[in-house]
Parts: sequence; C-alpha cells; structure tokens
Amino acid sequence: MTEGLAVRGLTANLIITADHGMAPISGERVIYVDDILPKDAGHSVAMGAFMSYYPATGREAEVEAALIAPHEHMTCWRRGEIPARYHFGAHRRVAPIFCLSQTGWEITTREWGAKRPIRGGDHGFDPAAPEMAAVFIGQGPGFRSGVVTPTTDNVDVYAVLTDLLGVKPEPNDGGRALAEAALVQ
Repeated sequence: MTEGLAVRGLTANLIITADHGMAPISGERVIYVDDILPKDAGHSVAMGAFMSYYPATGREAEVEAALIAPHEHMTCWRRGEIPARYHFGAHRRVAPIFCLSQTGWEITTREWGAKRPIRGGDHGFDPAAPEMAAVFIGQGPGFRSGVVTPTTDNVDVYAVLTDLLGVKPEPNDGGRALAEAALVQ
C-alpha cells in the first residue's frame, strides 16, 4: 500500500490495529457450568472467556448462591455489581449474572464442549490482561518515526484518529497517551 501511494505521489496516514488481543486456551483449562449448576437452573447466552447467565424463574437464589460463590478460575457478579472498569454496567440487556474467567480459561458446558472442542485462542478476557492488548501500527506524515507501543488499549485509538482528522472528540473511555506518544505534535 505504501509503495502504491508513493508511485502516485500521495501521502497518507495509515493505521493498522485490532479490536482486541488473543490468549491461548486449552481443553485442560475449562470451567464446566454443569459442574456448578443443574442444566434446568437457567441458560447462558454467551460462553467462552465470559458467561452471561439467566436464571430460570424461581431459581434466582439458587443460581446466585452457586455462581457468586468464589471459584478458582472464574469470578461472577450480579448485574449492577460488575466492576465499573469493565464498562458493562447495569443496563436491562445485561444478564442477571455475568461471569469472567481467568485469562486462558474457558467457561462452557460438557455438552457444548463436546460439540466445540476447546483449542487455539480466545478473546473477551479481562481487558487489563496483557494478552488482550491490541496491535497498533501507525505510519505517515502525522506519525513520529520509530515509536513502538508495546500494548495498546483500542479505545485509545480514537484520540489518534480525531487528532489526525482535526475533529473534536466526543466523550469516550479512551485516553491520550497513545496519541501523545505516536503523533507528530
């Protein structure tokens, strides 16, 4: 791409980034929900690095007692009690129980695990885990030469884009550290 721009006498600021990192997973690092709760206690709409769980009507207390209890490789919260740093909140669309596994661990059921063997990598773990950092590469007249950022929080890319485009940023969760490190001031 850079060669094609140069041939045409064009300059541009180019950004290559990702929305998240990846962590290795394995069939040896699995939390089986059916070892914690009976199948008819409710249902999950998401499993993997995290789980969103809806207790069956009349089973709320049982589900809360089982999931909110300490687990070796998983932490669960009631909607509205999820730590603010996850920006997941108390919206009505958030499941009544949200569970987050330790980085590299998967949450599933034995039935689902048999259909979809756990191997490779996954995302959705704690955003503070180094494995979840996104790649960021910036090149062009707006970027300093030789700047390397070992970890990038993808919400910080917004400030880079607004600075490059010269537009006023809207309120957001990102910071300015990436823009200040990478951009020509």
